[in-house]
Amino acid sequence: MALSKNISQKLIALFCNAVSTSGSYAPEDNLLYFEESLTINEAHMAWAFFAWIHENKKTFGHNLPDVYKVFVKEAGQPYIDKYWAEEDEKEEKRDKSNDPVSYSLGGATFQDFQPRKK
Repeated sequence: MALSKNISQKLIALFCNAVSTSGSYAPEDNLLYFEESLTINEAHMAWAFFAWIHENKKTFGHNLPDVYKVFVKEAGQPYIDKYWAEEDEKEEKRDKSNDPVSYSLGGATFQDFQPRKK
């Protein structure tokens, strides 16, 4: 999906409210407030946008649409793709030896999902 040149009013409200609540521009401090209300494309853009803001020590407020346009112009889709490739690489390298193999909830135990063997 192509990156929109303009940020929606929905995202403006979500981004500004999250920053106001968290007091930070780091993605991990903000996306937890609204990520579940986004489409996958919006979420990918939002994580990368906040990472770009944080890395470049930028801020925003009422000027968020202008800052977003700078993001699109200076970084854009290549930055989003690079960001997610790096995140995927980190996940691949992550030590998973301490990850639980089963979970208990209300007395029922669930095993990690394993694809069916053909």
